[in-house]
Amino acid sequence: MDFVSDGFVDRRRLRCLNIVDDFTKECLAIEVDTSLPGRRVVVVLERLAENRGLPRSVTVDNGPEFISKVLDEWAYRKQLQLRFIGPGKPQQNAYIESFNGKFRDECLNEHWFLSMRHAREVIAAWHQEYNEERPAYALQQPWADKNQILIAGQSHGGLTTMAFGAINFPGVKGLINFSGGLRLDNCQWQSPLVDAFANFGAKTKVPSIWFYGANDSFFNPEVAARMHAAYNSAGGHAKLVAYGPFGKDSHGMSSSPDGVQIWWPETEQFLQSIGMPTEVREQ
Repeated sequence: MDFVSDGFVDRRRLRCLNIVDDFTKECLAIEVDTSLPGRRVVVVLERLAENRGLPRSVTVDNGPEFISKVLDEWAYRKQLQLRFIGPGKPQQNAYIESFNGKFRDECLNEHWFLSMRHAREVIAAWHQEYNEERPAYALQQPWADKNQILIAGQSHGGLTTMAFGAINFPGVKGLINFSGGLRLDNCQWQSPLVDAFANFGAKTKVPSIWFYGANDSFFNPEVAARMHAAYNSAGGHAKLVAYGPFGKDSHGMSSSPDGVQIWWPETEQFLQSIGMPTEVREQ
């Protein structure tokens, strides 16, 4: 989460607290006011906790609102880790920085705000459009079938695929996860990652197929098996394809031409099982 500043036509300051889910890229909140101290940040997070639940960590900069005592005490009670980026290193919070740029270019810079009510109405409309209409852009193309959607991703994209599956977006028939996950070597990341997959499994209704190799430098077979077991135990429906070693590092198997012989036969069967096409037919 991060702050963006703007102003009204009368030169009063306007501040926005933006909160984005790094996995799904969904904007969870844009809180708008002239001042947003640490106590107000807590109010917004409490509201999200009631509606969505809380993650294990939130990435923030070293601004006064985020280092405030009230936020620190609240996060401690909620067992929420505040992950502070390094001073002068906004790239360590790249997703929110990217979102802030879009928000400023497409919304703030396009309007002169006459009042707080005006600002909140305009920003709320942009917020809704960002979350609800943009994901459907591809579905508006003439070549797309909105009733037969397949989501696939590799590494962090694989994790994002599984997180997106938990939304149960209309028309999605299945998910393909190639070596999906996220690790931070300066902390104990394995258990939180397993818990994340359990959370996805509890919410996802569509089936998925996963590919993890024996010599994956990021997620070894033990971690992959734990994630898979947690996902299915929570109610998910996933098939784990635990193949052997691939080259120097199986983490990149899906991007190699030599990997097709590993993933395509299993994927073809998976696609057929969910009623998806497996051949290209010219009209």
